[in-house]
Amino acid sequence: MKTSDLKILSDSERKKIHQHTLELLEHTGIIVELKKMRDMLADQGCNVDEKCKIVKFPPAMVEEFVNKAPSKFILCGADPDVQWQIKPEARVWAGLGTPFRTPAQRA
Repeated sequence: MKTSDLKILSDSERKKIHQHTLELLEHTGIIVELKKMRDMLADQGCNVDEKCKIVKFPPAMVEEFVNKAPSKFILCGADPDVQWQIKPEARVWAGLGTPFRTPAQRA
């Protein structure tokens, strides 16, 4: 099986998930523990509740930064020799955001 052709969600399902994510970020927000980051996000137009440390994101801002994100990047592990290019046509299996090598790759 070619995993690059694997399609789990339809386009309408992906759009629905994206829309609900925007709504959650705008109305519920997320807890941001680092004061410096809350300040930076407030400067970008986020609504920050300092008492609860909750940051709420305007949908237009989220869309703007999603559109600025690169289509590919290099994911590096603790071992400098482990670097994987992340791109739309690739599938990389990693734990906790860190690439790892299988026993076959170590040989």
